[in-house]
Amino acid sequence: MFRKILLPLDGSPAAEQALFWVKQYARPSKAQVVLLQVLHTEYPIKGLPFRAGSEEAKLYLQGIERELNFVGVPCKVDLRGEPVSRSIVATACS
Repeated sequence: MFRKILLPLDGSPAAEQALFWVKQYARPSKAQVVLLQVLHTEYPIKGLPFRAGSEEAKLYLQGIERELNFVGVPCKVDLRGEPVSRSIVATACS
């Protein structure tokens, strides 16, 4: 059936509603779920640009990863910093 399911999440309740369906489709076929969140680049007045919220995003996705692993769904966490559309396509093709 499915081998890989990409789930882009932005932390919103609307995006998290897809978790129900991911569990329904991934569990029977043991499909790997890739949890993706795109980080926005912040440009400070001084210093190098950095990824805003990277630690929070990682903790958020790891919590969802634990929840899915608990019900038998293998997961992978991916944080990207490119534009959203490019990040989704790059993750889907990898």
